[in-house]
Amino acid sequence: MTKSDHRRSRAARSKWTAFGLLLALAAMVWGAPVPLRAQQPEPKDRRKYLDDIYKEYDNEPRKTLPHANLPENLRNAIEQKQLLEEKPKGPIRRVKTTPMLGPDGQQLVGVVEDRRMTKPQLELRANLFLRNAPSLGDPQKAEDRRVLTESRILDDWMKSTILAVHAQRKGYRVKPEEIDAAYKQLVAQSHGNPDQATQMMRMIGIPEADLRQEIEDGIAVDKLMLDYVQANFPEQQKQAIFKEDPSIFLDPPRVRAWQLFYPLTSYLTSSQLEKVTALMNDLRKRLRKCKDMNDYLALKKYLQDNNREVVLSELSWATADEPLPQPVMKALFTMEIGETSDPVVNRGFGIHVVKVLERKEGEKSYEQAKPRIENFLIEKSKEILYEEVKGKYKIKINASGLTESHDVPEPVARAVASSPAGPGSLPEDPSQIRVPSVESVLKKKEAERAQQLLNDKTTPTPTPAAAPAPPAPATPPAAAPGAPAASPGK
Repeated sequence: MTKSDHRRSRAARSKWTAFGLLLALAAMVWGAPVPLRAQQPEPKDRRKYLDDIYKEYDNEPRKTLPHANLPENLRNAIEQKQLLEEKPKGPIRRVKTTPMLGPDGQQLVGVVEDRRMTKPQLELRANLFLRNAPSLGDPQKAEDRRVLTESRILDDWMKSTILAVHAQRKGYRVKPEEIDAAYKQLVAQSHGNPDQATQMMRMIGIPEADLRQEIEDGIAVDKLMLDYVQANFPEQQKQAIFKEDPSIFLDPPRVRAWQLFYPLTSYLTSSQLEKVTALMNDLRKRLRKCKDMNDYLALKKYLQDNNREVVLSELSWATADEPLPQPVMKALFTMEIGETSDPVVNRGFGIHVVKVLERKEGEKSYEQAKPRIENFLIEKSKEILYEEVKGKYKIKINASGLTESHDVPEPVARAVASSPAGPGSLPEDPSQIRVPSVESVLKKKEAERAQQLLNDKTTPTPTPAAAPAPPAPATPPAAAPGAPAASPGK
């Protein structure tokens, strides 16, 4: 090392020493910790240090790779031999996978005991669910939404079917009268006309027998879950749930009314607003005379023919949470039944005229809320009971389609190039398969390597090639091997 190198090294040490002193001075003034260099473990303790780290994160001591000190080719041969000598856990089978079909020949997507769902049935339910869904624009996103929808529908079907089968095995039965009453109630809520409802179900592809089966399953599960709740949730626990937040389980006051509405009056001038108010007063008189649904429909047709700006609609059992102006809500819940309000002007919404038809008082007591508390506990308990009983039943689901495996009656064998029957053939008797030993494989590789070295030594060094002779009109006979090349002509 030269003198200049010594000077540079001493300057560097002095610079870092000064920097350390500056940090120490800062720590003394501001009380900050001095960032010292972390002390490295000694070499003799490094192995223990690393073992502690492995034990902490892997929760087990480090393992040494078997045959780690052997050459790679020998290690691979030993591992290959161990794999060949390893006995299979069970009999070796050759199987073929085919789609699982139902009695009607359609591919199945779900099986719960003797209940089945086919691919067309799942697609039909997904179509009904996505019929009014907004368009996504992107075909890939639409396909992803459909796949997710089918998966959720199939999962819900599986859970409800398991509970229905469990209720059936527990002895819960549903009478035909109960199914008929529930079916009529469902029809009344949807269309009102049984023939029209049946025709609609046929148009969308839902057989009436399937709908009745689902109604029967739903009633049986409700009976099962009601007994489950009664057995696992005592009365004191239900009352405690009610006291936590009574508003969740109490039905609030509701009102049914007809409404005349002129929207968006914020852009109207004062004179225009007076004319619209006069028009609403005239329509208020017509609304006041309406007594039944025929009068309501006649007024609605009159507005469509003469005053398309005014909308007549029905508020079906509205609560105090409806997005309506406060004066309108006050009129709905304070007026007498059959009374019609004066035009209520609100610049942000429009002009409202309402007529009260019916009113329901709100619930207040625990006894009134008890059925909703039980329904709440039933829905919460379905998942609990499903987890308890799902292991007792045969379940197979796959939204893409179920498959089943069949044994192939051909003999199971592995293709070995050195088979007695010839390369690529499969012997009928698996015991005839000859697996080469590790020693023979290594000897063969050593012989090939020695032969390659011998060939490299005996191969003569190639001499520079002579210039090619001009093409002759006739092809001369081929020269004997090892003959010298012909010299070019002068």
